[in-house]
Amino acid sequence: MRGGARAAAPAAQRAVRPRALGDPAGARDAAAGRGVGARRPRPRRGAGGTAGAHARRGRGGVRGPRALAGARSGARATARGGRRAARTRAARPARARRPRRGDARPGGAGAGACGAARGVSLGGAGGRSVTAVSVGVFDGLHAGHREILARARARAGDGRLVVVSFDPHPDLVLRKVFEARPPLTPLGEKRERLRALGVDAFEVLPFTREMAALDPEAFVDRHLVGPFAPRWLVIGGNFALGRGRSGDAARLAAIGAARGFEVESVPLLEVGGAPVSSTRIRGLLAEGRVAEAAPLLGRRYGLTGLVVRGEAMGRALGYPTANLRLHEEKLVPANGIYAVWARPAGSEAWLPGAMSIGVRPTFGGQVRTLEVHLLDWSGDLYGRDLEVEFVDWLRPELRFDSAAALVAAMDRDVAATRARLAAARV
Repeated sequence: MRGGARAAAPAAQRAVRPRALGDPAGARDAAAGRGVGARRPRPRRGAGGTAGAHARRGRGGVRGPRALAGARSGARATARGGRRAARTRAARPARARRPRRGDARPGGAGAGACGAARGVSLGGAGGRSVTAVSVGVFDGLHAGHREILARARARAGDGRLVVVSFDPHPDLVLRKVFEARPPLTPLGEKRERLRALGVDAFEVLPFTREMAALDPEAFVDRHLVGPFAPRWLVIGGNFALGRGRSGDAARLAAIGAARGFEVESVPLLEVGGAPVSSTRIRGLLAEGRVAEAAPLLGRRYGLTGLVVRGEAMGRALGYPTANLRLHEEKLVPANGIYAVWARPAGSEAWLPGAMSIGVRPTFGGQVRTLEVHLLDWSGDLYGRDLEVEFVDWLRPELRFDSAAALVAAMDRDVAATRARLAAARV
């Protein structure tokens, strides 16, 4: 762990829709190392927890450099020693309107009135008819989502279960949020988790303003009955679709009665006296409260990335670290030091580790990095994937006056990691 407080070579990439089942490259298409120095998050009032007590509010995503758009469109060309070439009005190209948020992308998944869906088979037998469909964003595939999908799987019986989702997130298109947020489960990871839950096919609809304006009947006919003709539509208790969210469970049931399918609305799951939601989980992770997020997710939150070469500062301090570059853009918890379990690709064994997320303030760093120090382990991980699961938050990222003070803090971090992991099963 570097900087007693931050470390790690992140590099998140923009999530891309998986291309085909069983092609792991589909989940890695967007590898682009980007990093940003996020501040420690500020604790929520009344939230409790040591992580919230020491952290400042910060963004969770690992971002990166923008690509140059190219030469300036109005660049002037001048012949050496000659006069500038005259430019006629007729030669001036028409300026296209700049795309706005929610517009369909030309030639891509968003082409057409409401965009062309991209579907991925998850290995189910193609000869079976679709019996059940479940619709939602399913970001995080948390414990509440899994209850919905378990009911959908039961309704599907021997038939096929299809999950229909959206990208980009409807909240972004409808301007309920004004900045794209890193997902809890990028599309590649979501695909694999859905497969493990018994889903046979995963359909991603490009969400646009045009789609948001559809009446519920039009949405159902175009995107559910037309492609799948299901017998069951299984949704969450607070789900609604169509213009103004007018397609709630009651209206969908009426639509289904006229089209030959039934609707099951699964009540929201509550943990700790409040409904489980992606927003709630996101808030906990933004404060570093990974242990509190785990029961809501139904698993520990994790990251997977490629181990890349860093500056070897941890090695020089006696604590070599694996620098991670994420394969897909994904929410990264608050800056700080964490007790984690880590597993190298190709290994079945989970190894104890201490992870640093931050900008290495002791050394004047500005780029957010992700680094993992594996306890009682030595070897070469360069070029291999490393999967990390967060167990608990240890302390915030701090700036130390000297390298010696930093090393002393790292000694304490390792001792605290051993204690936390001793009480946490793999």
